Amino acid sequence: MLYTDFMRLLRHSLVLILSFLLVFIWDKYELNSYTVPALGFLIFLYLILSVLNKRAPSIGKISGEPGIFLLTTVVYLLIFTTGGLSSALYFLLYFLVFGIAFVLTPKVVFVFVISNFLLFFLTKDGPYS
Repeated sequence: MLYTDFMRLLRHSLVLILSFLLVFIWDKYELNSYTVPALGFLIFLYLILSVLNKRAPSIGKISGEPGIFLLTTVVYLLIFTTGGLSSALYFLLYFLVFGIAFVLTPKVVFVFVISNFLLFFLTKDGPYS
């Protein structure tokens, strides 16, 4: 029981960390010219997976890790595109935290908060950029 809980926490944490790393690399290597097509592709992928999930629930599984990965990546790309810490879309992170707490293991919220701090602290808007 303890092993399966730890593995679930580890898997959920890795999904979030991969999303943060993707956005961090995106921001560090100045890929801003590709942000709009990437957002379109990620949203299209999310819609396709959600349609698959409605038709055959065992295929899509959008409600777990893939859905959170896509939503987290889309929200962070939107926030970094519109100004980072001074973005008008920064409030979306509050909804994302609640969604992560309800969909994934609640302990993953701590990983989210720490990764969120590091992401904004180490990017070009942060003091150590």
